[in-house]
Amino acid sequence: GIFKTCQSRLGERLLVIERAIDAGDPAGAFALHSRWQAQRRGVLGLVREYLTSAIRPTVVFPYLVLLVLLWLFYA
Repeated sequence: GIFKTCQSRLGERLLVIERAIDAGDPAGAFALHSRWQAQRRGVLGLVREYLTSAIRPTVVFPYLVLLVLLWLFYA
């Protein structure tokens, strides 16, 4: 879940960087972390972002399969 959230954030940031470069402002591409930190939503916002990412079908499905296998193995 956390890695998927980071990938999502980075994907959004790459789109912003590409738009800045297309607009003729390549210097904006170097502010990756500082801009994210300025727009950070606080602890609750980060937790909500992680949970939202974790319940996506592509993320939750493998974990459900693993939980069922563990339950079958230990039951």
